[in-house]
Amino acid sequence: DNGGGGGTAAANNNNNTPLPKCFCNWKHCRTYQKAFREFKHPLFNGVIKLKFVKMDRKSLALKATVDRTLHVDASKRNEWRDVDGESQCRYYVARHHFTEALIKQYLGDRRAWDWSEPLNMKQAKTFLWSLDRQDVYHSEDEAEEDEDEDAPTRYVQAPNVPKDQVREMLKKLKEESKKQ
Repeated sequence: DNGGGGGTAAANNNNNTPLPKCFCNWKHCRTYQKAFREFKHPLFNGVIKLKFVKMDRKSLALKATVDRTLHVDASKRNEWRDVDGESQCRYYVARHHFTEALIKQYLGDRRAWDWSEPLNMKQAKTFLWSLDRQDVYHSEDEAEEDEDEDAPTRYVQAPNVPKDQVREMLKKLKEESKKQ
C-alpha cells in the first residue's frame, strides 16, 4: 500500500460501470475489452459510439464498412429509429478495432471528431491498418463523373485492425505488467 489509497475507490467504480457490448461478431471481443479495461489502457479501454443517419452518404459509407469489416449481425444492421424526423442507427464499437493512431487522433479532439468524415490518402495511410479498395469513399460528384481520375482517393474510417494484432497487443501488455 502506498499509504494514500485515495484513487482506488474511483478506479474501482470505473471498472464496475457496465461495458457496452460491441456490435462486432468476434468471439472474444468482450474478453479483449475487459482486459484493456483491467490494464486501464489509455487508448483501447472503452467503446466508440457511432451514430448513422440514413440520408447521409458519408454516414452510410461508414456503416457499410463497419458492417463488412466487423461482420455485424443482420438483426443489428437494421435497427433504424426515427429521431426528430431523421432515420438513425447507433452502434458501439470497441476501441481496439481501430488503430492506435486513429484513437489518439480522436481522443485529442473528441467533441469535434467526425467518424463519418472520409480520410485523405495521407491520413488513411497513417490512421488505417490497411487500405482496402472496398473502403474507398465515393462522393455523389464522383459517382456521376464515372471515376474522375483527378479526384483524390478518400477512405472511410474503417475499424480494420485484425484479431491477431489485438491478441499480440494484449500479450505484450500482460508481459509488461509482469515485469512491474
